[in-house]
Amino acid sequence: MKKTWNLLLVAFVVFVAILVNSNSEAKAVPAPILKSAVIDQVSNDGGNWENIPYNAQPLYKANAVMHDYVYFRVTTNGYANNYIYSGSTMITTYATNYKSIPIVGADNIVTGWRRYYRVPVENLVTNSIQVWSSSQVGTTKIWTNIINFDVE
Repeated sequence: MKKTWNLLLVAFVVFVAILVNSNSEAKAVPAPILKSAVIDQVSNDGGNWENIPYNAQPLYKANAVMHDYVYFRVTTNGYANNYIYSGSTMITTYATNYKSIPIVGADNIVTGWRRYYRVPVENLVTNSIQVWSSSQVGTTKIWTNIINFDVE
């Protein structure tokens, strides 16, 4: 009988712990409509990032000289599918989205994303990148700023 009470007590404690922890998770709500998309960082090695000032839109010349890869971060307010361009040529198939960080707002709701990309320099048509973001909900489509750079 004592063993049964101990098992019930353990089950109750586990049940309460699950209820308490469930409030700290992100909530499922409709995805926010895309409001903005911008390339806000660029790097030639993925470690030393150059911040792109907001007032440098729509065209920015990066200080970093690119070698084998171009690294950049796209920040979106809302949910978006991102398509990478070099000049007027879509090069999304050559881009790797190697890290995605959710932007969490009030009530633990994801309101946007910071997505980190890497593109081999050999796949660029021009020495520039731009992103076309298409909303996952609604019909919003946004072209980001253009980032120009030198290639060594």
